[in-house]
Amino acid sequence: MLSVDLIYLGNEKEKYYNEAADEYIKRLSAYCSFKQKNIKDERLSNEPSQNEINSALEKESKKIFEALPDRSYKIAMCVEGKQMSSEELALLFDSLPSKGYSGISFVIGSSCGLAENVKKSCDLRL
Repeated sequence: MLSVDLIYLGNEKEKYYNEAADEYIKRLSAYCSFKQKNIKDERLSNEPSQNEINSALEKESKKIFEALPDRSYKIAMCVEGKQMSSEELALLFDSLPSKGYSGISFVIGSSCGLAENVKKSCDLRL
């Protein structure tokens, strides 16, 4: 069974989002081993400079790299990522074990996004 990791920064405060996520996690358990890894995002001032944002992204990237499992196909969820249909994504997932991957890791950044080094280290930008 393929393992799926969701690595994300920040917390969702709305109860109904957390309830919906719990329901999807329950449904996924029949198809994969699913784990969430929540990483605390870096605090920024009310009007951060670009240097402050870059520093925060760099600190967050170190935490992301620590959380990423070995032999996992890494997918950065980012604005400039590729769009794929459900069918295309399913075909990709089906092909991963034969390519030596034991899991899939989705990486979601903070409100400032992901550091470029995280995106470059990923196998796909979605």
